[in-house]
Amino acid sequence: MMTTSDIDIGLRETKTKLSQVLHESLTGKAIVILLGCIVIGYMIGESGFSSISIVFDQMFTGAIVIFMIEMGIIAGQRLDDIKKVGIFLIAFAVIMPTFNGIIGVLVATGMGLSLGGAVMFGLLLASASFIAAPSSFTSCNSLKQIPSLYITSALGITFPFNIIVLLPIMFAISTLVHGEGIDRLIQLHYKVIDMKLYNIKLLTITCEILAQKNIIEILKKHEITGYTTYEVEGNGARGLRGHGLQTEKNVKVEVIMREDKLSDVVEEISRTLFADFALVLYVSDISVVRTEKF
Repeated sequence: MMTTSDIDIGLRETKTKLSQVLHESLTGKAIVILLGCIVIGYMIGESGFSSISIVFDQMFTGAIVIFMIEMGIIAGQRLDDIKKVGIFLIAFAVIMPTFNGIIGVLVATGMGLSLGGAVMFGLLLASASFIAAPSSFTSCNSLKQIPSLYITSALGITFPFNIIVLLPIMFAISTLVHGEGIDRLIQLHYKVIDMKLYNIKLLTITCEILAQKNIIEILKKHEITGYTTYEVEGNGARGLRGHGLQTEKNVKVEVIMREDKLSDVVEEISRTLFADFALVLYVSDISVVRTEKF
């Protein structure tokens, strides 16, 4: 069991090892491997990557999960060591991510990133390294036996602090600097956003299933890619439909679209399909929240 004096000695030794820590952080095995993989990936391209994708793509998630579990176990076993190293480490693990995260949000906003993009950029700057840092610090003899200094502080303090406390703070700052204002922030928090509705058209087409492909082709021709289709049944001028063979079924196609495209679509469907297929077409006035979707 490590004593307080052991930790004190290790902390004193680190004062003379800063250059070694910086050197190892930049040239350590983890960094070299990461940079090497980037260079190799750039050189081999997508065609070369396909032959090794099972290791670096499909198996990567499982490997990183196992690695993080191991780091978590080590952090949990060393939680008591946090009390022994004093308030400085705890304060550092909280203050530095906060400072870096807020600076990241402001810089990202100045670069033109969106509200959410600025938050993610700030979170990246506030995060601790769980891969490069442990390998760098374990190479230093004075720190090798004190994982609480670099693993427990990162996983036991910084990580939960970032998720529980810092993330909402950065979101609030990003909302303010993006010009959303205090009122907007409060509305988002309580989910009481006053949504404005916009008028738009709903084109509904009920037809035999054989006409479905033709209708979709007409929609694509007019650059309309969003639509909903589903099978229906009912009784009409041609009797009960929707039963029997697959080719005898009916479908309904619903398309939300702007009025400027509506007349052309309706005209082409009427001209090319009415004579050959059982088809009913009608237009409705509806309201939507986001017109940019249509």
